[in-house]
Amino acid sequence: DSTWADSGIRLTVSKVTSVEYGEAHSSLPVRTWRSTNTMAATNRLPQVASAEITYVGDLATAEWLSLVDASQNSYNPCVAGAQAAQAPAGAYSGPQQAGAGTRTVTVPQSTLLLDSNTYAVCYAAVDGTATDTTWRDSYVRVKISKMESISSHLVTHKTNGQIARVGGTYEDWDGSAYQTVQVADLELTYGGSLGNQKWVSLVDQTLNSNQPCDSGSVAAGSAGSAYSGVLQGASSVVTVDTLGMSTTLTFAVCYAETDGTSTDSTWADSGIRLTVSKVTSVEYGEAHSSLPVRTWRSTNTMAAT
Repeated sequence: DSTWADSGIRLTVSKVTSVEYGEAHSSLPVRTWRSTNTMAATNRLPQVASAEITYVGDLATAEWLSLVDASQNSYNPCVAGAQAAQAPAGAYSGPQQAGAGTRTVTVPQSTLLLDSNTYAVCYAAVDGTATDTTWRDSYVRVKISKMESISSHLVTHKTNGQIARVGGTYEDWDGSAYQTVQVADLELTYGGSLGNQKWVSLVDQTLNSNQPCDSGSVAAGSAGSAYSGVLQGASSVVTVDTLGMSTTLTFAVCYAETDGTSTDSTWADSGIRLTVSKVTSVEYGEAHSSLPVRTWRSTNTMAAT
């Protein structure tokens, strides 16, 4: 083709391929943030002090990261050292260096980052100051979540996890006859900067084009196989009947701060993802009159039996 011509444009490729939040072990799998055309709903950093993130790619150990409001410098914040190395404030994490021999950076948030902003992850390879000419954009974008964790049965989930399948009623043998017993709903306790008595909802993560918490009508959906229903409790504890929720879906944990209705504009994604146990109970014994079965269920307080 004789029409090939040079645009004059020259490009380099980021040394950071992704950023990870969390610890790589079974109880707290990592949450990976990548530079996708549409920012993933799980690109969330909790609004808490001293959260740790780890960069992945060709960038050497002990280098510098900075989270900067992505709208700065006409949406090109990382090429301007004055922006990338800005002191900590609501729109800036401040430049933070990974530990010696590691790629893990602590984001101090002595001033909490704003949940209304989208942040660019910038990096530098010299000294992380405003005059460092190596500041570049990873093109990873992240938002801030006010919910850091959700816990039940003394297990705390900060990224991905599983919760018990309980709720409804069951028949219990009292020695002479079966009695109908109401199962206590599962207690979930949220942690982070989210205030008390706020609203929580577990929603199929694939809804609304994989952005379920961005739609109030989805986040506030009625309880069913793909929804927990909107939950509000005392302090930071909510109760949920998970018996009707699908064991094949992964649920996004959404939260809201105004009224938890479908018109509440504060619905947001925590970045936490949960599945529901496929086991509802375990039985011990044989089902006949001389030895009725003993059923073990996942209750908030373990039954004496």
